[in-house]
Amino acid sequence: MVVSELDFYYDRPYFTFEAGDGDGYEVYRISNGWVSATQTRDGGGYSQTFYGSGCTPYNGWVFFPTSILPTLSASTSGSTTAAIMGDYWEQNGQSWPGVCNGFSTFNRNTITSWQFTPQFVSAVSMGLYLSV
Repeated sequence: MVVSELDFYYDRPYFTFEAGDGDGYEVYRISNGWVSATQTRDGGGYSQTFYGSGCTPYNGWVFFPTSILPTLSASTSGSTTAAIMGDYWEQNGQSWPGVCNGFSTFNRNTITSWQFTPQFVSAVSMGLYLSV
């Protein structure tokens, strides 16, 4: 897991997490063969969980499969369609990680594409150009 802190307000000091005043985070996870975002907290101060198929609190907002990592080359690319459902659990007055059940509405048409682009290496995308 990787947590990336976000500072949305530039008029306040950095290196101080102000949860109620707009700072946030993103949580990335590797699980069941995928790199995905599992949680985010936006500038409005609300946390969201991204659920994948089967109401797992991961692999909803997928980036790329881990199976591509051992053989990365400039031509490595692909795409997938993954079920995703986001729940603003904090804004809805729910406990973490929120509510997902058989009645939850999933978007099953979201296409995620990836392509390894060595000249654009970054910590978050591990050098993969992602378009969702």
